[in-house]
Amino acid sequence: MAAESLIAGTAAETAHPGPSPSRVEHALQILSEASSALSAPIDLAGSIVHVARVVVPRLADWCVIDLVEGLTDVGDTGVQRAAAVHFDPRRQEVLDELTRRFPPRRDQPTLARTVIATGKSALVNDVPDEAIDRLTNDPEQAALVRRIGLCSYMIVPLRARDRLLGVIALACGQRRFDSDDFSLAEELGRRIGLAVENAVLLEQARASADRMSRLQWVTAALARAVTAEQVADIVIRQAVEALHASQGSFCLTTDDGTALEMVRSVGIPDATTREWKRFPMRGATPLSDAARTGEPIFLENRSQVVMRYPGLREANARAVANSWAVLPLVSNGVTLGALGFGFAHCRSFSAEERAFATTLAQQCAQALERARLYEAEHAARMESENARARADEANRAKTEFLAVMSHELRTPLNAIAGYAELLEIGIHGPLNESQREAVARIQRSERHLLGLINDVLNFAKIDAGHIDLHVGPVPVHETLAALEALVAPQVRAKHLTYRYRSCTSDVMIAADPEKVRQILLNLLSNAIKFTEEGGHITVGCTVEESVVRLHVADTGGGIPADKLERIFEPFVQLQPSRTRTHEGTGLGLAISRDLARAMHGEIVVESTVDVGSTFTLTLPRAGQ
Repeated sequence: MAAESLIAGTAAETAHPGPSPSRVEHALQILSEASSALSAPIDLAGSIVHVARVVVPRLADWCVIDLVEGLTDVGDTGVQRAAAVHFDPRRQEVLDELTRRFPPRRDQPTLARTVIATGKSALVNDVPDEAIDRLTNDPEQAALVRRIGLCSYMIVPLRARDRLLGVIALACGQRRFDSDDFSLAEELGRRIGLAVENAVLLEQARASADRMSRLQWVTAALARAVTAEQVADIVIRQAVEALHASQGSFCLTTDDGTALEMVRSVGIPDATTREWKRFPMRGATPLSDAARTGEPIFLENRSQVVMRYPGLREANARAVANSWAVLPLVSNGVTLGALGFGFAHCRSFSAEERAFATTLAQQCAQALERARLYEAEHAARMESENARARADEANRAKTEFLAVMSHELRTPLNAIAGYAELLEIGIHGPLNESQREAVARIQRSERHLLGLINDVLNFAKIDAGHIDLHVGPVPVHETLAALEALVAPQVRAKHLTYRYRSCTSDVMIAADPEKVRQILLNLLSNAIKFTEEGGHITVGCTVEESVVRLHVADTGGGIPADKLERIFEPFVQLQPSRTRTHEGTGLGLAISRDLARAMHGEIVVESTVDVGSTFTLTLPRAGQ
């Protein structure tokens, strides 16, 4: 029979009187051992090799089992050698060399090519020597086949539920197969096919569980990532393992959005990484296309790459990978970058793998957006802290300047006061009336200027935290009663009415007596200053369980509601213009409130325009 004559089908289609009992037992034994090997708790690859050794040499001199790669899209998948076994050790070496030098390929002539293409079994029981040249692709390949020995062969597809999973090829160098052998081979093919499908389903389930586990881990890890570099490290490492990729790249868009920069890569040669460190967004590359369009790209073999990107023909020829998955990183409609994964073999991508890769890219994009927001917030916070530090430094410099200048100004003022006093008592001779009036004016101006300087100095001390307090029990009645004598000259000068509503004599506050007197004199000075002639000033107190409230009320012009809090700020004047009628630094109330708070108290004001104002100093009661 010629080498091209194929006998397709089963033994039932071949005229044969039926196998002998001994052959039936032999076939059953082979099937039994093969089934045991396929059901053993080892990996599928080991089981298939075991099956090949079961049938060699009892059924054939040598056996080759090839599996379809991918097992999801037969039309574009390749073929992978799973087992190649010969009973003769010397010829086993030749068979191994044949597999190494001429691996199975769908686009090259092989013994199994027709069966893979049609899915139908084939039996050739007579192979003339010249037919070997037509069944091979290379003279050296044919020579190796002759050294192994080929007289008869049969090839059976490995099928399960109409899916072609691979083929098993059985060959003999001397003996010719018959229909009984063919039936046994087909039963072997069916059992191996079922075992391969079960293994594939189990592997798919494991892979699915692994992807889900990795996705959960990645999601948790990305939630803790605060920089784009951390996001890149997490995604590249986990995605390459989960997708069983041989290489991966992580690219981010530049600030101007015109290019992509590779920030992380794995499995990519250094020369390629340097060449593609930065490339234009509008370039004809898979990463550029994915980033520009926002759509994932899956390229299952090099031919698809060249067809879609002819400009990458040379780079594609140098590439290590044979298939690619490229995914955009998009958040809220904004492209942040792209992910690329390369695979060593041509492959199709299942719907589950595509969904996993797309979900991973979405998680990555969200993490990138969070990282960018965190970095922006961190930068803003640092800028705010730096600005606050600069403001604090400026404030300290201002405080130190005020303290130094206040001390420096007091020195010449003391000299002025001293010389004025010498003139007043006649040390340099008697003074006439007009000279005495001039000296008196000098003394009044000196005292006024000294008061202003003291205010600035006190404020500088308080602002710098250099305030000394001597807190103890202070009698409220004696403190308030003593105020009238201190302000009587100013009250008489403006023809004001001063009234003290007496407080209970046994009430005590916990405070520094000198600081309380300073606060009350500040409040009274303001009341006198801002109350027109003929007005009234009232001093009194309210005693409560834990605090005492000291009141200073006037019938002055009042304070607008929008200025009630601002008057306690330093250097604030209600009449800030050059034409204001009342002098002062605007520090008295600021100093008074700071002193009150230093003693665990507070100052508040209530006021009605054109009616008057009431300032209330609240301090804790002694012994509470």
